[in-house]
Amino acid sequence: MANNFNTGDRGISAAQLAATVATNSAGSILGASSTALIGLWGTAAVDQPAAVTSLTDNSAGAATDTLQACPDPGDTPITADALRDDIVANLLPAIRNNFADLAAKMNTVISRLREPGVIDT
Repeated sequence: MANNFNTGDRGISAAQLAATVATNSAGSILGASSTALIGLWGTAAVDQPAAVTSLTDNSAGAATDTLQACPDPGDTPITADALRDDIVANLLPAIRNNFADLAAKMNTVISRLREPGVIDT
């Protein structure tokens, strides 16, 4: 067996290939370890991106694939003013913060997918 494998205009040694690609009964693994450097579609090779901490969902909401606007409650009847003020002061900021958390988490996931070139910038 040759010491280099043809990868277009570059050669890769058997040791480099073994450090990057592994096989098991389930198939081939690109990135034989978390420190193997991989770059896709012309991006710089990097090691495995850091994990993104899972978001704990205590919202009791339903996912619909759409972030919806949270309108302020109406002012009528007039006896509803105190309720409206409480909702605007307490509930809506919490809902908005939840949306901000989700947006930040999504942006982190997108960044981590872009780093090794899994998705384009």
